[in-house]
Amino acid sequence: MSKENIAEATKLVAEAKDALGIDASPSDVWALLQTKLSPSIPFEIHQLCYATVYEGIDDVKPAWIPTADIVANTNITKMMQQKSITTYQEFYDWSVNDRNNFWMTSMKAIGIQWQDEPKAAFKGDPAHITYFPGGRLNISDSCFGKRPLEDPAIVYSVESNARSLRNMSFGRLDALSNRIANGLFSKLKLQVGDAVGICMPMTPESIAIYLGVVKAGLVVVSVADSFSPEEIATRCRLSNAKAIFTQDVIYRGAKFLSLFGRVLKADAMIQAEKERSRNKSDFNDSKETKSDSGLDDDDICMRIIVLPGMLHANSYPEAVVDETNSTWSDKDAQGRDVLLHESVVAIMRENHDASWYDLLDGCSDTFERVPRDSMDACNILFSSGTTGEPKAIVWSHSTPIKCAIDGFYHQDIHIGDRVAWPTNIGWMMGPWLLFQLINGATIGLFNGITSTEGFCEFVDEAEISMLGVVPSLVKSWQARNATANCDWSRIKKFSSTGEASDPGTYLWLMSRVPGYAPVMEYCGGTEIGGSFLSSTLVQPNVPSMFSTPVLGSKILMMNAESEVILESAFETRSDGSGSGELVIVPPSIGLSTTLLNRDHYNVYFEGMPCGPAGEVLRKHGDEVEFVRSSSHTSKKNVSTPYFRALGRCDDTMNIGGIKVGSVEIERVCNLVDNIQETAAIAVSGPHGGPSKLVVYVVLENGTEEGSEGCDEDSLRNAMQNYIKAHLNPLFGISDVAIVQSLPRTASNKVMRRLLRDAYISSALKRSKM
Repeated sequence: MSKENIAEATKLVAEAKDALGIDASPSDVWALLQTKLSPSIPFEIHQLCYATVYEGIDDVKPAWIPTADIVANTNITKMMQQKSITTYQEFYDWSVNDRNNFWMTSMKAIGIQWQDEPKAAFKGDPAHITYFPGGRLNISDSCFGKRPLEDPAIVYSVESNARSLRNMSFGRLDALSNRIANGLFSKLKLQVGDAVGICMPMTPESIAIYLGVVKAGLVVVSVADSFSPEEIATRCRLSNAKAIFTQDVIYRGAKFLSLFGRVLKADAMIQAEKERSRNKSDFNDSKETKSDSGLDDDDICMRIIVLPGMLHANSYPEAVVDETNSTWSDKDAQGRDVLLHESVVAIMRENHDASWYDLLDGCSDTFERVPRDSMDACNILFSSGTTGEPKAIVWSHSTPIKCAIDGFYHQDIHIGDRVAWPTNIGWMMGPWLLFQLINGATIGLFNGITSTEGFCEFVDEAEISMLGVVPSLVKSWQARNATANCDWSRIKKFSSTGEASDPGTYLWLMSRVPGYAPVMEYCGGTEIGGSFLSSTLVQPNVPSMFSTPVLGSKILMMNAESEVILESAFETRSDGSGSGELVIVPPSIGLSTTLLNRDHYNVYFEGMPCGPAGEVLRKHGDEVEFVRSSSHTSKKNVSTPYFRALGRCDDTMNIGGIKVGSVEIERVCNLVDNIQETAAIAVSGPHGGPSKLVVYVVLENGTEEGSEGCDEDSLRNAMQNYIKAHLNPLFGISDVAIVQSLPRTASNKVMRRLLRDAYISSALKRSKM
């Protein structure tokens, strides 16, 4: 650290303390400093000021303190006023003690449109619950009607020209999704309830496809475009997808990656498996029975609809504003259909696979939405479990209401806000982002690599007001100084999910906005429909910590003996800190009720103890620390806890913001020559931060460590190549450890927690040497 920066930080802190007087608390001093520190001041000075103000304090250190004006204009405060509630603690208590009232009131506040409006939010016992019983709706209706049709629903750009923006108006989005819905019925002959995959980047077209599928009463199958053919096949097989939308190729600069080819290979895998199943079941049947099966290629193969990746590969043609005030177009500069990549055209199946333009040709831009029961499926998503096969989680038409209410309260999304979050339809945050249309937001999309200066410039140019992030992305921006030429003053808040963050990186992120901007940490899961831990704009914001359970959701911590830790409750106390496995006290809108390939009750409820008042408890698997720091954050010397995510308790991990099971990683790594077995663990630093993938390796008998191909570097490269080919190239191996054997329980289960603890202990010893 330079002497000049130390001197400047010392001066700034001293001036703030002098201005406030001797009785000022550390958080009072920081509240003044956050208004003085700007992005143009070296970040080292920000760090020094923060460290000086909170010297001797190791726990709750707010880096953003809301002003009275900010608090007054939040959706939370407005609802508190409507309910005559004066404190946030009382408001949270109301949300979990009178849940029916909270969810019904909040549902009406965000303007959900019903054909048959329900009279209650819940029916049944918490482990077998019905949401909004008797309600009928199509959730897509609620995505429209908050804004004029001429307003932008989507603003987007491409990395080759990040500051050149295009927009799709609400009117154009509505019309395009109607054409898609008509095409699904008239061209593909699908029926209400059929499943339709989406495996492509997050583009304006993918948003319209998603809404078109839902409007038609069909079910979206979310598939990430980074997956291998095997993983795509697994998801389409589990959901019984009848059709799938994809892109021909994904362009990365001058290079391209085949996407249609992977989807086509996935479909071939599904058909081969079906054929094997038919042959097995028909083994004793007569030839006449087989010939009468009625199955042909059109019956058993997925219909694949292919979009041209070139739509978003280069700078867009000159913008032309249409009658809906939209500049979106799926044509080239001459107004012609954009050609599919020649490598894809050659392998498309005649009279079976179709281009985007073939599907839309002749389809009307008006469509009558298909009403569905509140518990009918609208989306199938996937979350990794510990058995190797991902859990197929059903989102009903009521689940997006959870997404929108979370955004309304915790991200404080208002009508007209511009919301961006680098994600994909294949992950839950893709649909979550889409359903902020319910709150009247404009969605920001960027086609390209989001760790670059280009994305940061897009955020500036698009005037994004709520920016979602994952920690590894923020680390990349900081390392590249990617925001140097950007004005992020229009950002009012960030939100972070996917993996544990670290305080230093997030202090940098908050400081990129003049006057600082808070980070709404957002921890939950696909089976939650959103989050159970977050933050708010009415509370001081601490880097990498959560200030509250999500409104309407009650959580507790459980120790290793499966006993509830009473101090973990979100209550005002003078003391009480610790950690444990987070458990949920249902019901809450959004919590999953159905798994396609598991017994839902066994996964989430079987074997769980009761809560302190006899409540049903639902398992989740995250380990969470709760911290109270009364001395400097509360004049009454009491406080509610802040929370810090510590990672997974079970054998599921988050790598780069993507949840994956240890077994999935190990299954692929075990294919490498000379490997007998592996154990995959995720490791974070002592103060949190993104998880790193570490693989323990046991070599085959007779294979000598260090021999050709059997050193740690060679094994890492070989396993990485297999993961790239068979699972997901985004899962990068950080370290490899060769061991003689893996620790196991008496029932032969690998004790990954012991490996994790040993690795962390060894890393700490090395850091002290």
